[in-house]
Amino acid sequence: MNRLRVHDVRAAFFAVDQRLDAWAERHRPLLRLIGSTLAFAMLVAGVALHVQRSGFAHGTAAACGAPCPADIRFEYLIALMCGAAAILWVKVYVAVAAAIQRRLIDPFQYVRPEPKPLKVARWVLVGHVPIGVVLFFAIAGFGQETPGRSAISIEGWSSVALIFGWWIGGAGVLQFFWSRARQQIPSQP
Repeated sequence: MNRLRVHDVRAAFFAVDQRLDAWAERHRPLLRLIGSTLAFAMLVAGVALHVQRSGFAHGTAAACGAPCPADIRFEYLIALMCGAAAILWVKVYVAVAAAIQRRLIDPFQYVRPEPKPLKVARWVLVGHVPIGVVLFFAIAGFGQETPGRSAISIEGWSSVALIFGWWIGGAGVLQFFWSRARQQIPSQP
């Protein structure tokens, strides 16, 4: 009797899973759009949060001097511009990594003409993580130079910004640009 219940539960989960898969397949373009939009928003917000919390925005506004307004809104603008610059940084990283992949790895991995996979290569993702850590410490280091800061650290909100902004959001943005870069590669070597 117990086995019958377990079998019924498994069958019910399988049926629900199949329905969800069918629904997701019908709505795949919309789900990709939502996922990419969230990834871009997470990257911009994560970097902007870290720039604001670390003191980088304040230090940059102070270094600008008289031409820049001495207003907190200007610091928020600097933080958002740094978040937007992170998107450009990821795009440049993808361009360089895709060129390396195309020239050094693809000729040995794909000897026959075939479509290249659109999924991000593991080495590209692995390289993306330490770049983010170095950038976040560099931002914190520059923010330390402002008065009232005493130590370089990525704690509290900065670690949340690093994890959700750079690692999760940045990986989504990386996937977005990577798939477009790989689609532009001709299938003939």
